Amino acid sequence: MKFTLKFLSLMTIVSLFPMPVQAVTNQEIVEDALNRLDTEGSIMHMQARVRVSERDLSGREESNGDVAFEVKTKTRPTTDPLITDSDGRFTLSAFHLTSNELAPLGTFELDAPFVIEWVNRHPMRYIRLQQIPESVANFFTVFGVNILGIQKTWIGFDWEENTLGEALTLNESFSGINSILDVTDTDGVEESSLLVGDVERIFRNAKGESITRYRAKMNPAYIQAMYQNRVENAVTDFDRTMAETERAEQMKLADSLGFAINYNTHTLRIERIEMGGKITEPRNDCHYVGAENVCAITGTTVTSYAVGITYFTDDLRPIYHPPGWRWLNDIADRLEISAEYLNDTFVKLVNDVIWD
Repeated sequence: MKFTLKFLSLMTIVSLFPMPVQAVTNQEIVEDALNRLDTEGSIMHMQARVRVSERDLSGREESNGDVAFEVKTKTRPTTDPLITDSDGRFTLSAFHLTSNELAPLGTFELDAPFVIEWVNRHPMRYIRLQQIPESVANFFTVFGVNILGIQKTWIGFDWEENTLGEALTLNESFSGINSILDVTDTDGVEESSLLVGDVERIFRNAKGESITRYRAKMNPAYIQAMYQNRVENAVTDFDRTMAETERAEQMKLADSLGFAINYNTHTLRIERIEMGGKITEPRNDCHYVGAENVCAITGTTVTSYAVGITYFTDDLRPIYHPPGWRWLNDIADRLEISAEYLNDTFVKLVNDVIWD
């Protein structure tokens, strides 16, 4: 079960939002508000749940997965329009996987929340594993890594360097609207990625302010164009294959996910975005017969998504470089692996967790 790919696909689909223009239509009102969340700074709280059920051709469930997580982040624009500072916390509060392939117990489950914290403060990025469940630590020991050796330690990276934290938290560590609801022009695609529809209803919040609730969908043409650019510009066959796989996943999500957007007409800000949907698709099992990859439909996979994102105004507290941070190579001995093999080890870990 490529459960992590389903999780990553959900986070990618909510990062495809367009540039604003002068607000006149429903679409332009929402785009303008999304852009100002980034340019003015904001605090975001997100809660999400992903459930996957794999069934055989008779409808009998063979495996299932259930993930729940939270993201809390603060975004702060800088004097450079291309640089956004941020800090935040990612909490994987639940992860349950039951499968016949997980011998001998058949089940993997977190015994406690897995917590990652980060600070992006130009010209540095920092990350720390604030809480590591025993079940996760045991997983890393299979690769010869003592991940508990760096628990609660701030690790620093150069701003331009890709980090494990960046991979786990997806595009600048969930750094606010610029990564979760990215309103920038992605990959040179100019058409709108979010299609805002009619007003669902108008109501008042706890302060008595008027809230307009819009319905929206993703624009499949935007996804096709964006990933076509990535496929054409891929440097390696692996990059090209990954882009094509991601595009297929995003197209499925675009067709099934629905969005509801609460817009405050008094403050001209978005207060909340909700996303939900369910995908039922054939499950293909493939194996090589000689040089040929032979696939057959052996059942169905049902994936359901539920996401709620609430936005708050910036609290104006500064984003600081964390004290006492260390370079990763300086604490490689705590992981009990050699510094020269550090990068290769983490690349293998990420590839094994996400793609295998």
